[in-house]
Amino acid sequence: MKKTDNMRFYLFVITLIGLIFVFSSSAVFSYYKYYSKYFMFTKQLLFFIIGWILFFTIVKFKKLVSDPFLIYLFLFTIIFLLLMVEFKGSEINNATRWLKIGPLTIQPSEFFKIIIPMLFAFSLDKQGKIIVKNRNGLNWKVIFNFFIIALGTFLIFIEPDFGTTILILTILFIGLFISRTRFKYIILMFAIIVSLLFLATITSNYRLNRFRAILSPTKGEQTIRYQIIQSQKAIRTGGILGKGLGKSNQKIFYLPEAWSDFIFAVISEEIGGIGTLLLLLLYFLLYWNIYKIGITCKDMRLRYFVILFFILCSIQTCLNIGVAIGALPPTGTVLPLISQGGSSFTAFMIGFGICESVRLKDG
Repeated sequence: MKKTDNMRFYLFVITLIGLIFVFSSSAVFSYYKYYSKYFMFTKQLLFFIIGWILFFTIVKFKKLVSDPFLIYLFLFTIIFLLLMVEFKGSEINNATRWLKIGPLTIQPSEFFKIIIPMLFAFSLDKQGKIIVKNRNGLNWKVIFNFFIIALGTFLIFIEPDFGTTILILTILFIGLFISRTRFKYIILMFAIIVSLLFLATITSNYRLNRFRAILSPTKGEQTIRYQIIQSQKAIRTGGILGKGLGKSNQKIFYLPEAWSDFIFAVISEEIGGIGTLLLLLLYFLLYWNIYKIGITCKDMRLRYFVILFFILCSIQTCLNIGVAIGALPPTGTVLPLISQGGSSFTAFMIGFGICESVRLKDG
């Protein structure tokens, strides 16, 4: 295998592992609710195929990654879908984040996360700076881009999807920090994140209880800590070698969203500490390849897109695992490329397709 094919290899192995564990973690629930243990697996398999088709399409047509018309068309489509969620969205678990389009249910916020690195990169000048005001007056392109980011983030926040909102703002803050942007804008973004985190937490008993779930002692499995207790139990009982593929007990109606938010716990229970470490090694190698593409990219804007996408993937992976082991409050953040969810899988495959296209373009 050529060295240049490493990223595709790691990506394929991780997505294949995702398919296996989506089936393992969802089979019992699928049979109970849909009378077929393959129901959720089949849906994920469909998006697996769609995601890889999009990946190779983007790689083949390299101009897609730098065509402003196509990028803004994608942007406005997602903004339109986010607006449609507010009027015709489907409510699940007290949140309206999903939109039914024919037989498919999509989550537009997953695609919006991929737009953030794009818009940030398109806001940079040739020196890698974000200039809001120059000699000719206001830079309306930058103002427009950040207005769209603010609009999309606000629509996601009121769904409500607090976890994704904080993730988006964190990516923006890091982007401002690593670029040569004026320090006052970095401080402003930091203040917005802290203020939003504080206000959103103290004004919602539900969110406040999630933080208390990490700090408060366990009082029984009927408390707010129920999810974390079950997840930690799955990881602990998996031990070093695991119980064996398909043999998790916690996924059988004990662990909520075992195929999505807490799939890492099921993986740990079935393949144990050694298998989990191998999975983390695959993630590290995949993300390291993305990082190398970013730091060697000659195009300043594409470089920032790849680096911010690398940061997005890394943070989301750490968030999901942090929740599973009980180090962070539940956020509803899925494990990239592995958790069940067509929108998340497809969006990430688009992002990885752009990264691979950038590598080939520079090569």
